[in-house]
Amino acid sequence: AEGPPDALMVLCGVLFLAILFSSVLDRLIFGPGEKGEGGVVHTFSVFHALLSFLSNTASFVRLAAFALNHAGLSAAVFMLSDMVRNLPGGVVFRAAVLLAGNIIIVGLEGLIVFIQTLRLEYYEFFSKFYQGGGRPFSPVTWENHNRD
Repeated sequence: AEGPPDALMVLCGVLFLAILFSSVLDRLIFGPGEKGEGGVVHTFSVFHALLSFLSNTASFVRLAAFALNHAGLSAAVFMLSDMVRNLPGGVVFRAAVLLAGNIIIVGLEGLIVFIQTLRLEYYEFFSKFYQGGGRPFSPVTWENHNRD
């Protein structure tokens, strides 16, 4: 198995450097413009964005791990059901093992999905969009106007 051609690797490297130093290239090509963020700040923000892309891509690899987890657990349940097949009353035991095993798998995968949903919502979603610039919470209070 051969890797990518050398020309492709050079092209990717040149494009990466062009993105990384786009602020400097912009000033070289178009001249000095408006006062904005400095080249170093821009370079680090672009680098941060590239790391964010890699991080988000790696986050989706987790889905493949979940699929492998499901396949492994299912294979284990079927192996266990094959082990009890030849026992007296094996058909009943096999059905019980398959039923219980699948219920356990569904429960574990439901727990995994629940945890991942919480992680995505609170860690990834809120860290990107939530700014918390509101006012402090004050609960609704009711005044009692009973005239006894």
